[in-house]
Amino acid sequence: MIRELGEQAFEYTYSMKSLVIPNSVKSIGYQCFRYSGIQEVTMPDELTTAGKDMFQYSTIKKVNNFPKLNLTNVVSNYDGSQPFAYTQTLKEITFAEGVTAIPSGMFYNCAGIEEIDLTGITSVMNSYNKTYAENLFGGCVSLKKLRRKNDRFALLLLLL
Repeated sequence: MIRELGEQAFEYTYSMKSLVIPNSVKSIGYQCFRYSGIQEVTMPDELTTAGKDMFQYSTIKKVNNFPKLNLTNVVSNYDGSQPFAYTQTLKEITFAEGVTAIPSGMFYNCAGIEEIDLTGITSVMNSYNKTYAENLFGGCVSLKKLRRKNDRFALLLLLL
């Protein structure tokens, strides 16, 4: 049974286009899919550790079930970072039920993303010395639609 995808496990792996990560996996390592040719990933239901910069510079287009991590794990084991930074091809991401917090660099420089659904998101953890909005959506030049449910969160983004 696979319990962990190690650091840089699929870095520079161009032939694999899609992956369903089994629910037995509880940990995804640092830069696991960085610079990979992966296009679609379905995440496991729950992770205890999600390494930083997981998909940086990859060709990812769609992520299903982005992991639910409790706030303690988000802060201590998912040190914010930029899981999709410089991923020009990302078009779609769905969050697992119950996800309420995301790192401030979540979508930094995702030039291809057009629509983001932040319906359940109520907080953003800032890991850098930038404003939340600058780091969260900076470089998202194609972003046309932002869905959200929590008006207080939307107001926070507008004020920053």
